Amino acid sequence: MTVAIHQPDYIPWLGYFYKIYKSDKFIFLENVQFSNSVGHNYRNIKTSQGLNRLKIPLNYSHGEIIKNVTMKDELGWRANHLKAFIMNYKKAPFFDETYNFIENIYKSETNNLSDFNQKFIIEIAKKFGFTTKFYKSSELNVDGEREGRIINLCLSVGGTTYLSGKGAMAYQNPDNFEKAGLKLIYSNFHPIKYDQLWGDFEANVSTLDYIFNNGFDWKKYIENIDK
Repeated sequence: MTVAIHQPDYIPWLGYFYKIYKSDKFIFLENVQFSNSVGHNYRNIKTSQGLNRLKIPLNYSHGEIIKNVTMKDELGWRANHLKAFIMNYKKAPFFDETYNFIENIYKSETNNLSDFNQKFIIEIAKKFGFTTKFYKSSELNVDGEREGRIINLCLSVGGTTYLSGKGAMAYQNPDNFEKAGLKLIYSNFHPIKYDQLWGDFEANVSTLDYIFNNGFDWKKYIENIDK
């Protein structure tokens, strides 16, 4: 039973969805400290002028955990982000299908950042055809710090294997996972070029860039990674 864990980011990149695809169970790590520097409330899209960062304005205090952060909807950011998608993806092959899909999500009534991001991620995963089961870390009643918390979260949902991002290799100790009865593996994701608007290929963008240009065809993308 493979488990992957990640904070609920805003319309994340394809590597995030690869972790979901490769896991049986995915845990949104939402009861940790919010950071304004790792994509919890922003993401890049590709434009004719280069990368453009879409950012959600927030209400939060220093040290706030992600699940308690709310969005400043009164500033009209949802309409602005939708307008950005129209301006930059109107000519994309799958614009109509994708825009109708995301417009419904942007109309969701929640102003909680974590809930909004999770809804976006789960709905995209469903459209890709994933069967992964999702959990919220805040509902699992698990204690521990850093590596210990990860191990305990995996065990709490019956995990036998933990699928980690490569960035954690520097500080994770495989022996600690083995002692807990968990196998530690790392994602082998690497960006694959796909049809894209606006010049040279850019990998550091939202998954929506792929969807606007290629539809919800996950098989088309994944077959080039798992060779």
